[in-house]
Amino acid sequence: MEIDGKNGERILTIVKMVGSDTNNGRESDIHLWDIKVSKVEGRITKSTQNAYRIRSMSNFKRLNPRKVTIDPLGRIRRAGD
Repeated sequence: MEIDGKNGERILTIVKMVGSDTNNGRESDIHLWDIKVSKVEGRITKSTQNAYRIRSMSNFKRLNPRKVTIDPLGRIRRAGD
């Protein structure tokens, strides 16, 4: 997934987890990791670098997300599905 970064650049991320909170499923809990991070294990905390935890769909929408695919040669394209 490609999202808007903090400095306005586009960042490639891996979706690690998608879930809902305990508030009767009214909020989302999406964990994204920067693709540059080689270790995609553990939990996201406030001290985790290059990770994004999104707790509402309105915050997710503000990141202008785009689903992308990366082919074996490293070319990035918008996903067609």
